[in-house]
Amino acid sequence: MTSPLRLFRIVLCLALLAVPLSSVQGTVHEYIEDFTTKEYCDRDYTTADWDTVAGEVRLFPFEMSWDGSCDTPSSAYAVALAGDYAYVADDYSGLQVIDVGVLGVIHIAGSCNTPGRAFDVALAGDYAYVADGSAGLQVIDISDPTNPAVVTALDTPDEARGIAVSGNHAYVTDKTSGLLVIDISDPLSPSHVGTYDTAGWAYGIALAGDHAYVADHNADLVVIDISDPTNPTLAGDYGAIGAAQEVDVSGDYAYVAYSSRGLRILDISDPTNPTLAATYDTPGSVYGVAVDGDFAYVADHSEGLCAIDISDPTNPTGLGSFVTLAQAFGVAVAGDHAYVAAYTSGLQVVSICVTVDPLPVGDCGVHDTVYHVAIDGDYAYLASRYDGLCTIDVTDPANPVSVGSSGGPTDAHRIVVHGDHAFLVDLDVGLHAIDISDPTSPVVVGVCATPGTANNLAVDGDLAFVADGAAGLQVVDISDPSNPAVIGSYNTPGDATGVAIAGDHAYIADSESGLQVIDISNPAAPVLAGNWDTPGWAIDLVVEGDYAFVADWYSLQVIDISDPTAPHHAAHWLTNDEGAIDITVAGDRAFLVSYSFGLYVLNIGTPTSPVIAGFCTDFESAYGVAASGDYVYVADSELGLRVISGSQRCVDPEPEYARSSILPTNGSTIVAAKLSTVQTESFTWNVVIDGGYSGVPGDGTWGWVWPGTDLAWVCQPAYVGGHGNPTCTWLKLEWLYINPEIESVVDVPDDQGGWVEMRFQRSGIDLPVHLYQISHYTVWERQSSDGSSDRGGRDLPPGVWAAVDTVEATHQETYVLQVPAEIDTVPSSVYCVTVHSDPPLDFEPSPPDSGASTDDLAPGAPHMLAAEVVGDDVELSWLPSGVNDEDLAAYNVYASDVSGFVPGAETLLGATTDTSFSDVAPGDGTWYYLVTGEDVHGNEGEPSNEAFAEVGTGVDGLDLPKRLALHRIRCAAKHGGQVGRLFGERA
Repeated sequence: MTSPLRLFRIVLCLALLAVPLSSVQGTVHEYIEDFTTKEYCDRDYTTADWDTVAGEVRLFPFEMSWDGSCDTPSSAYAVALAGDYAYVADDYSGLQVIDVGVLGVIHIAGSCNTPGRAFDVALAGDYAYVADGSAGLQVIDISDPTNPAVVTALDTPDEARGIAVSGNHAYVTDKTSGLLVIDISDPLSPSHVGTYDTAGWAYGIALAGDHAYVADHNADLVVIDISDPTNPTLAGDYGAIGAAQEVDVSGDYAYVAYSSRGLRILDISDPTNPTLAATYDTPGSVYGVAVDGDFAYVADHSEGLCAIDISDPTNPTGLGSFVTLAQAFGVAVAGDHAYVAAYTSGLQVVSICVTVDPLPVGDCGVHDTVYHVAIDGDYAYLASRYDGLCTIDVTDPANPVSVGSSGGPTDAHRIVVHGDHAFLVDLDVGLHAIDISDPTSPVVVGVCATPGTANNLAVDGDLAFVADGAAGLQVVDISDPSNPAVIGSYNTPGDATGVAIAGDHAYIADSESGLQVIDISNPAAPVLAGNWDTPGWAIDLVVEGDYAFVADWYSLQVIDISDPTAPHHAAHWLTNDEGAIDITVAGDRAFLVSYSFGLYVLNIGTPTSPVIAGFCTDFESAYGVAASGDYVYVADSELGLRVISGSQRCVDPEPEYARSSILPTNGSTIVAAKLSTVQTESFTWNVVIDGGYSGVPGDGTWGWVWPGTDLAWVCQPAYVGGHGNPTCTWLKLEWLYINPEIESVVDVPDDQGGWVEMRFQRSGIDLPVHLYQISHYTVWERQSSDGSSDRGGRDLPPGVWAAVDTVEATHQETYVLQVPAEIDTVPSSVYCVTVHSDPPLDFEPSPPDSGASTDDLAPGAPHMLAAEVVGDDVELSWLPSGVNDEDLAAYNVYASDVSGFVPGAETLLGATTDTSFSDVAPGDGTWYYLVTGEDVHGNEGEPSNEAFAEVGTGVDGLDLPKRLALHRIRCAAKHGGQVGRLFGERA
């Protein structure tokens, strides 16, 4: 037969496990964990990072891992990326082209030996530009990556070590000759047009706006103004320690590889005065650096690839490293991977992050409709319909802040950032050039009207290419941003709405006419090279390697453009609805926005087979998209800027768990629990009782749990988007037993005794939500330790018990009441508490507890004490106090020959139960008297008024005794009513 208690447990588990209960104040049953020890860590079950040094539990950080390698014939120094290919500057073996389309099986697809030593490589269109040591600049045709070939060269005065390309110019660092500017408007006929000789050995170079940043081995960082490429001039420098090897620039900071001195981060917000912002020392010597969003990747000669969090450039934080097969010299980053030039081991491909589900992490509303977004460093630039360009500070992606706007355009539609300028197209006017050298105060500096409807644009060097609606492609010279001018055009058959540039070709999304490929080798006279009609309306596109990815209203169309004159369909992916209007690509992922659906994330690692990787619908009308680092930035026409998580480099989002071992309890049945935590991000919590899981939120809310005695907790940290690792640094687990528990039994103060105050904690089912109505509690006092008591078939603890009180169950955390008790009992009175329900159930009684009562009140002071001499005696009389003297045992009489004396053992004459006393023959002299009351518990009260008598002087009085003797008598207050007396025997 199933017992009532077992039946209760079964019903409780089935009906109430998921019921949340109201939060109440603390409990005496609790366990606190601060994660500084593993005393209660279940090591066999815990997979999360239980860090006792940091005092927290969290997800383990993401660890970089190997994803492929390809040995090269010589020594790999640098790497550049385009589409499915990595281009490696391979010392004596020249340029090596490595197919990285399928990671894990990467291989050399083509090579081109150069006459010198290939130290660096930059890509532009169909050409690779190689800094070839003593052989100067080598120009290599890579239109067929499997068959690269040198087409021309330009010797340099010393040793070409670094190269960067922007527009029609290549910038070469030529060791002792400093910076050389090469005109490559005709790649087949490069010409030297400008020089700035740095003080030392010019090695690395990065370009940003109108400035070249040169890592000079002796002069550190040199900033060169290249606004006029034919006359480069010194803008500023930072010289401190020497040994600069390489540099990359992002936003207001330059990241300089300083060999054995590590990474130095320089503030270049004022290019004329670079200042040190921070340093980060790696184990070996730093030779290469690449910045991707909030992360810097350092090629460390001995350590390999080091990842550094630079979300706060003034406080860089290491995230980990990956030891490459040989010394790391150069690094490039694309999407989820870093590509490391690892000297004698060639190219190493390292996984640097993991894709996560796209989730909103921050937003910034603007008061106008927005259509597009571009990212540059710590700023997002919005194309706001009537406010022109709006600047949003995204230093903290979770809290983007609007910091400025330009005004000007009347119907801003698309935007591109190029150096110190943003170029924005306006549907009504055309192209606007906006100075953003101060991002918080953008200023329109130039306007170029176009004949059609300016929908979109792309910028390449000194040229902007505008998708101008019915007017097709417009080519605008922006070499002077204050005076942009149309220099060429091509009228496409449809409405040009999107444009991308790759090499000598412009790729136009031409609405109902699909993809149009325009040869722009002569920008002043563009001509049609090829086309391919898409099934929908081609709105926007991105070109990556041999493929154009077209947002085609109802789908993503992937078009093979390996031969620009004969583009053809390679693959497609259908959306859930209409409205696919913008697209961007980062590494192996394409981000496609549909204004009626939201954001699609597609894996295009295999371009011919795109697959869905995630989506986010948390938008009103998504129109524009950009990606940078771990985030995707979406322009929502109604909501403004929305920041979406895209990948994660700080934490591995795979499920991990932390669990405690069995916690110390008293062995009674637990039925309710709650958790309070100090945590970030998202944790899922469970309380485990006897192996049964019960969901309990970590917010201090009570919840029912599986009844049992073995208690533990388990949590699962969850990645929810945004930087940082979800952590918990403190938790408190509180629980309630099915039985009540006595917290204390203490004497009731300031009474005559016979009562104790009992505090007991409620039963775990005495909660606002419960299956059975808990009606009351009964308090029991043990009468004898022998025998046993029955309370309707339910046993109390051993002994004979009597019910002494009841209290109504009212969902209090702790009940407080007074119950009768023996006074001054040894041992103390023993109690227990039982809980009762309707219908009756067999609940466990509380464990017994004990306490004692004492009489804390002494009798009051007797009144009107009088002394009268009768012969040789003094007769004393007084009146009772009437205060606390119901338990009076006797009066104590005191005498002294000194007035104002304090009663004590040496002045005690005796005790009496009467209100009179005879002091027999005290002797001649003046005698003073006091009387106190003493109760049966030995509490002696305050003394009466003082009375006196003069013996032998004709006045009431007495003399001192001639002989003293001590006579022992018994005190009625303490010895069964016999009154004792201490007195002096007079002569």
